[in-house]
Amino acid sequence: MFILNPDLRIRKDGCRYILWPSLPLIKGIGFFHKVLFLDEALVLFLFAKGAKPEWIKTFLAKLHIEVPSDFARQLLINPNHRFKDMPDLPVLIPCDNFIPLTNYDLNKFIGKNQPTFEMWHYARVSFPLSIVHVVNYRCNGNCDYCYAPQNEKTQYIDLEILKLRIEEWAEEGVSDVTLTGGDIFLHPKIKEMVYYYLQTPIEIAVSTKSGYPPWFLEMAKESKQLHLQISLDVLPGRAAEKLYAAPDFPLKALYAIDKLEDYKIPYQIHTVIARQNINFVMELINHVLKKHPKSIKRWVFSPVARSGQRGGSSYRPPSREKYELLEKEIEQVLLNAEFPFSASFAGNQYENMESFLKRAYCSGNRTTFVVLPSGLVTLCEELYDNPMFILGDLRENTSREIWFGNRAKELFFVEDARLIGSICGNCEYREKCLVDLGKCWKFAMRAFGEENFSMPQPDCPKAPRGRKIGPFS
Repeated sequence: MFILNPDLRIRKDGCRYILWPSLPLIKGIGFFHKVLFLDEALVLFLFAKGAKPEWIKTFLAKLHIEVPSDFARQLLINPNHRFKDMPDLPVLIPCDNFIPLTNYDLNKFIGKNQPTFEMWHYARVSFPLSIVHVVNYRCNGNCDYCYAPQNEKTQYIDLEILKLRIEEWAEEGVSDVTLTGGDIFLHPKIKEMVYYYLQTPIEIAVSTKSGYPPWFLEMAKESKQLHLQISLDVLPGRAAEKLYAAPDFPLKALYAIDKLEDYKIPYQIHTVIARQNINFVMELINHVLKKHPKSIKRWVFSPVARSGQRGGSSYRPPSREKYELLEKEIEQVLLNAEFPFSASFAGNQYENMESFLKRAYCSGNRTTFVVLPSGLVTLCEELYDNPMFILGDLRENTSREIWFGNRAKELFFVEDARLIGSICGNCEYREKCLVDLGKCWKFAMRAFGEENFSMPQPDCPKAPRGRKIGPFS
């Protein structure tokens, strides 16, 4: 028997169907969404319900639905068949003991089309596929490289209103929510919030540096919906006091890893490489490997990035040569590890517009949005409450109202008079670059200042040469 890969989701999206991965960054899949024909969507839907190919053919015949697409035909002949543009990710996987994967409902799946006006553009879905929920800004770590604003007097959305919005997300088919901060466990009602999320089919990603409280570990033991990430940058005493306001954070993270191993709870490690800890990263890796961890699902290494909110000494990153040397050392040590890893520090280098226009698209206001602690909805978690990028307020409107609100439309189509006369506003590739793919506003403002948000993002070949920044500048 074959079933739909549990890391993939399908749903009706306006007058079309889409396939996408749940929690792609946590699971190391890579983000994408693929538009499906009706017959492809129905075949995958029925596989998700545990149906066998012969039964699927009979069922489609009774509905008078033809199977014209080559992909759908091939799946029914050979379930190992794959999409050409995602060969490394199996769409269907073998399964002997079938357990229904989701609460897919057939009537809803093939029901009446949503109004066509709900589809503004082929690059934008009819409702977010995933959501980032910034639970709070408070954190005792005050990491030197953190981009979050420091706000001890965080205003929180009322939990009862949040519950209504979570119900809406589940009903609309949101696959996953990432809970981030600040330290989410400093939220006064975080236990109740997590419990309520777990009453829905939504998958939840949770990241921390300070460890997990006992009640949360008990939830994680019982739930397959929770996906955990531990942030660990350095061993205790190895420049920890230069990276964190709370130098005991590495001890807490190592203790959390021990607990996760004891409980056999899968987790991912994330390590940020800054100039303070670059010389101690290999020592950290060897320390973790000596414990022979069995529950690590993935280890991700990222270069430090300059913040648009505040700046510490971390924003003078190591040289390109140091990064490249470390990348090779990590690959040598982890090549035979029992878990995958990601350690690519080079960044994107676009030599011409042709290559620049092949970059990955921005998911903000296309396939996702970000909820701030107060209930404000923004384009990107690193833009926070910058009023230029606020889409709406969950305390006053539903998520669907915000998703199709005037501000969301203005930002998606870049209908801003302040772009007139700018490099982006006058560019012949404006439609393809700004609308189809989306501009990275945070990169542009980091490079040229918030007042110059209309400038191109710094990796654009048309960006002013003297002001460009990258991971090594």
